[in-house]
Amino acid sequence: MGTQLGIKGFTVATWYPTGPMILRRAMNYRTIQLSERTRGETVGLLRRDGTLVSWGDNSKGQCNVPAAATNVTAAASGVAHTLAVRRNGTVLAWGNNNYGQCNVPTAATGVVAVAGGYEHSAACRRSGTVLCWGKNTSGQCSVPAAATNVSAVSAGCIHTLALTETGHVLAWGNNTYGQCSVPAALAPGETA
Repeated sequence: MGTQLGIKGFTVATWYPTGPMILRRAMNYRTIQLSERTRGETVGLLRRDGTLVSWGDNSKGQCNVPAAATNVTAAASGVAHTLAVRRNGTVLAWGNNNYGQCNVPTAATGVVAVAGGYEHSAACRRSGTVLCWGKNTSGQCSVPAAATNVSAVSAGCIHTLALTETGHVLAWGNNTYGQCSVPAALAPGETA
């Protein structure tokens, strides 16, 4: 799962156990993306001009930003793969593709947001629908029927979450530690 940090003022910061570390003044950057599973060993920056810069662990090619990654409006990091949404609503993916997490389905059009899990990917479409692809051993890519009018999506290690426009939290996939058991305080939520 990736952790996306917005810009605080004009400074991009990344968090370490000892506190924030300032990377640089960030007037030309929108967001920074860290690969969480690798403790931030892969970093990606989305520039205001719609291009990406990536560095760090490139063992699976996750830092090799393709030339087609222009006009990018959103980006996400999986464990060893990267996703980008272009202004035209198409998705690019690169890096580790052992389970098809970089094989973007043809239905992935009109996409506004993406999320990268351990070995799966998720996308939220302008229509409010969710698409997931890649490894599905725990149902993390089996989008529940209730996932409509979705405004945000997030991918955990082997689970996926969605937030609907009405405030419902949906979770599906591996629930070993209760990560898909939506707390009653977030009701009405649904565990699929």
